[in-house]
Amino acid sequence: MDYSIKEKINRIKCILFDLDGTLMHAHPTFISQYSADVLNRLQDKGYYVGFSTGRALTSLGFLVKPVNLRTNTMSIGCAGAEIGPAGTAPGNAVYLHPFPGDTLVEMLRLALSIGLNFSLDAHGTLYTSENLEYASTYMRNYNLAQQCGAFFPKPHPVNLSNIDIVNDGTVMKPMLWFETEEQFHKMDPWFEKHPELHYQSSGFSLMEVQTNDVDKAIALARIAEYLGVSCAECCVFGDSENDLPILQAAGLSVAMISGYDIAKEASDLLTEYGNNEDGAALMAEKLFLNEE
Repeated sequence: MDYSIKEKINRIKCILFDLDGTLMHAHPTFISQYSADVLNRLQDKGYYVGFSTGRALTSLGFLVKPVNLRTNTMSIGCAGAEIGPAGTAPGNAVYLHPFPGDTLVEMLRLALSIGLNFSLDAHGTLYTSENLEYASTYMRNYNLAQQCGAFFPKPHPVNLSNIDIVNDGTVMKPMLWFETEEQFHKMDPWFEKHPELHYQSSGFSLMEVQTNDVDKAIALARIAEYLGVSCAECCVFGDSENDLPILQAAGLSVAMISGYDIAKEASDLLTEYGNNEDGAALMAEKLFLNEE
């Protein structure tokens, strides 16, 4: 291993994991018991361990509770719009950056008019357009959370007649779902009139929309300050476009071998295995738990 990489590893104090495409298996999505055990062992050894995810932090209980996965520091949720404990009920965040409500309603009206669907990740709420196929997955997650005694917001369908309800200050990250990218790019003239916004892919057939003062790297700096460490003492694992800022900001960055090329090119290291083979946990164990 390159000596400079060893130096980076030796100064790491905080380790944050992206979830979808990184720590979690896909189809269905879950965190394996092996991965949970590795993260718990990292904490036992003294590392700060948390998540850096596009998901809402309040919706993670159904993932972490069945495998007894604990985190000992604040996590990044909604791609940087919230910071707080993972998997806890609403109200425990230390930082929230709601998406501007009037702009949100305007954007969703246009999206519906051109045939796009949407889901709105929020702090304790979850809105979806009526025709969103993925809403069935949200309901499955809601039911799983009920079974294990965890919180998960029940999806609330929205159409043009009741769309103003989304302007309630809870929405942290809108997601626009499309069938083809050409369909999505019908929104581009509207985005050109809103230079304060940006969008990026996190996989699947969706784009995450955020204001320019929100991303995972900005949130990482907040967490580092909260912990009394530097970003150079943080390691992050990621796989996709919305991980790019935090991969570039962290002291040590690890991309999934199964991830997007843009993430791989921005990272110090690649995992040996993909997310469906516990590649992130295996790499974390190799880097931080194996005694030489």
